[in-house]
Amino acid sequence: FEGHSHHITCGAFSPDGSQVALGSGDHLASLWDVGSGELISFLDGHRFAILAVEFRPSIDGASGQLMTASRDETCRLWDTQSSECLAVLSGHQRDVLHACYSPCGGFVLSASKDNDARIFKAGSSGDCLHVLQGHTGWVTHASYMSDGLRIVTSSRDKTARIWDTLEGTCLASLKGHWGPVRFAWFLPSADEIIEAPSREALGDDERRRETVG
Repeated sequence: FEGHSHHITCGAFSPDGSQVALGSGDHLASLWDVGSGELISFLDGHRFAILAVEFRPSIDGASGQLMTASRDETCRLWDTQSSECLAVLSGHQRDVLHACYSPCGGFVLSASKDNDARIFKAGSSGDCLHVLQGHTGWVTHASYMSDGLRIVTSSRDKTARIWDTLEGTCLASLKGHWGPVRFAWFLPSADEIIEAPSREALGDDERRRETVG
């Protein structure tokens, strides 16, 4: 897949595997046909590098919406058929490092260098429903539990936090790492979380599993 003028920063397959989306340091996202390797379209709208891309989850395998997150402090929602921007999700004060859809596809969760995570509606309004505040360093990653009722965030403040999705309240702060925490996910069983330290902390720290509740 050639065509970007800068390095590729992220990529994702569509739910049915027929398309792949790429994000780049050239401020553009692109859609490609997996079978033919042909470019479908470039998505132009961000002002700085794109750091995350994800297709909206779909029951039937076809996804008509793509989300991109950028260093320009925003996320954008795109129509994958028309390549039009459907909404700009704004409110962060610094780079958006990561973003993902909720399991139902109705919401977007973002993580930012401004120490906050946010929950947005994944529709044309792009309304922000909750600001998840409490970390004292960059929020490096955020993800949902499989049922969508809980969120886990990781941060450079050496902690991960568990949040109630509906209320936007912090339920627990997971401490113990010696360095920044780069990623955190719920395991499929939903009763444990796996945390991964950042690269600079790998010499002194290891992945940890925490029991939820």
